[in-house]
Amino acid sequence: MKILMNHLAILESTKEAIAKRKKEAKNRSVDNVKTKKERKSSKRLNKTPLKKLSSVRFFTTPKDNADKIAIAKMTTDDTDSSMSSTSESDKKDEKSKLIVNRIAETNNVLEAFGNAKTSRNDNSSRFGKFVQLQFDVEKYPLSSCKLVGSFCETYLLEKSRVVSHLFEERTFHIFYQLLAAADDTKVEIWEGLTGVDSSGFKYVGESKPADVTGISDANRFEETLNALKIIGLEGADIISLMRSICAVMQLGNISFKVQSNDGSEISSVEEFQKLIDVLEVDHPLLKDALTTSKVNVRGETFIKSVVPEVAKERCDSLAKAIYSNVFGWLVSFINKATTAPKVDGHDFNGGLTGTIGLLDIFGFECFKVNRFEQLLINHANEKLQVKFTEDVFVAVQEEYKHEGVPIESICFPDNSTVVLLLEGKSSLISLLNEECVLPKGNDCNFVSKIFKNFPDNPCLFKEKHFVRYEFGVSHFAGKVKYEAKDFVLKNQDYLHSNLISCAARCSNRIISETFEHEVMLSKCVTRTLSRAYSIISGDSVWGNFKTQLDKLHRKLCVSQCRYVRCINPNLKNAPRSIELSHVLSQIRCSGIVEATVMSRQCHPNRLSFEKVIDSFGRFANEPREIKKKGRLNNLRHRHSKNNRDRAEAILMSLCHRDENDRAQFPFVCGKTLVYFRAGALESLEDLRLSAYKKAATIIQSFVRKCSAMVAYKKFRRNKDVALKKKKKLYKPVKKLIRAVSVGC
Repeated sequence: MKILMNHLAILESTKEAIAKRKKEAKNRSVDNVKTKKERKSSKRLNKTPLKKLSSVRFFTTPKDNADKIAIAKMTTDDTDSSMSSTSESDKKDEKSKLIVNRIAETNNVLEAFGNAKTSRNDNSSRFGKFVQLQFDVEKYPLSSCKLVGSFCETYLLEKSRVVSHLFEERTFHIFYQLLAAADDTKVEIWEGLTGVDSSGFKYVGESKPADVTGISDANRFEETLNALKIIGLEGADIISLMRSICAVMQLGNISFKVQSNDGSEISSVEEFQKLIDVLEVDHPLLKDALTTSKVNVRGETFIKSVVPEVAKERCDSLAKAIYSNVFGWLVSFINKATTAPKVDGHDFNGGLTGTIGLLDIFGFECFKVNRFEQLLINHANEKLQVKFTEDVFVAVQEEYKHEGVPIESICFPDNSTVVLLLEGKSSLISLLNEECVLPKGNDCNFVSKIFKNFPDNPCLFKEKHFVRYEFGVSHFAGKVKYEAKDFVLKNQDYLHSNLISCAARCSNRIISETFEHEVMLSKCVTRTLSRAYSIISGDSVWGNFKTQLDKLHRKLCVSQCRYVRCINPNLKNAPRSIELSHVLSQIRCSGIVEATVMSRQCHPNRLSFEKVIDSFGRFANEPREIKKKGRLNNLRHRHSKNNRDRAEAILMSLCHRDENDRAQFPFVCGKTLVYFRAGALESLEDLRLSAYKKAATIIQSFVRKCSAMVAYKKFRRNKDVALKKKKKLYKPVKKLIRAVSVGC
């Protein structure tokens, strides 16, 4: 995402530079033409008698002077209008450049507030986002349309990471960046940050200094501040934003102890005073909101103390609510700063015309312990898999139709059963919402109702070692065992009304603004009944997430989708290293295997005509029947320039098929490709390999013959040389023998 934004920014800057160069070149050409004309006119004046009168003074009448003043005014007006038009165009260019820079820097801000280090990824996105890049397609052609804005929608921020995370993982990057900032910056934000590292806040915890993508947290914080300034957040707003993050961290340091009357009181008095300072809220108001609750009985209100466990849960709920609201406020601020309002009367807000959407959403997750967040993430993947399967199936149909290949029955993997189990009328969502409304609803009852209402559902499974709050779902990517602890609590996402009103009264502008719209709901007399009705009707965490998924699915259905699957080669984040088992699990979870199987069911293999001619043309042998009739020779002779006919003739000769029996052909020729049925291409490859083996044998025999001949000739040559040497040695001996014989 970040790389794409940077490329877009570079593209826009290069476009502007090219346009500026063209404009300067045009102005230069105009100036050159003007200078040439002036030179010609000056030459003409020099030749005329008027040159002699150049020293004579002319006196004009008032009328002539008025005309000259009017003409001068007209020329100045023209120059002013041209200057204003150029200044307006320059302002538009600067504004568009500013928007492009804001869009590019948006990713840094969202990464800081929404990404975290996990066991698998040092910079994992813990929320889903759908960024719609807005282009002006009316003023500019589609090939060079101009980027004018963007709009971002977010899905399912992992709020639970604010209050707890695994030991080898980290919470969101912004906490560590803020704690790694310079002391001067910390003092400016809040004095409680000075001399404190991550170990000073329980929510953050002890963590080794991690360099995300090779950059330290301190440098990352400077980049985040610069990005916030570019998108228009400066001064007091940045201080309020960072102080809200400090308030979230400080809430984790609040501890409680048991009071004498079975109530609770704050044991960490100093930490609570720091929380009061950073939130800028009344001390008794926040204390009562955390440790007490109001009970209405027959029109009378009673104040009841809560146990320390409940008070701590309220602290955690408030911290998660503040961070979630601040994140939502930041996203809406970014949208206001980057969204193009109207271009030539066309409203870009929420529209798909003139937009390119980038969906960056979480992948399928299956850990040792899978909780509520994993169930919702896998629900989103099931929903997107439906669209992916439909697109692949439609793409296969369109390809066959375009090639003129008859479409046979295609069986594709259907995950509609899992989707109905998750979000149908009688589904896991409805059962969980119903359990959230009941006075004594709990997680174990929810799991027992699942197996009671869906006893024969093939997508559910239960093993012997499962405990009462565990159940399993067979997703398209594999089986996942879920631990239903805190399912009811997380789906309710309930924040006490006293905490809502207290947060709305704090002096932090961002926190107070985000909680003001919830104050009216908390003041309702029929709070319990209205909440029960809203949860049943789907106003819960899972219900709202389902609504978002439905809206996203409708947008995707009217769009032309292209899919990019990101595969992590290894868990160590090491270069030039591939863990095959890890890669294979990702390929299976992403649905690539099912898509490949579906697209290759009827005709698993396909080759172009040129490839068929090049690979099998030299191995085609004409059978005697076809050779006698001359059909193949005539076909090759007539259509020597038509690759389709040549490829079909070659394959017919190799497969020994008759033209009249096309239904038995192991291949089908389309317009540009040859489609092979199962096993057809393998048999042709065997023929090709056998032909290569024969050719290799012939070549080897010829090479061996040549090498043997060379060795034999060398041997004969050496033998002749040795005989000649022997003859030379025997010549004097022969002469001596002859001489002796003659003497005798």
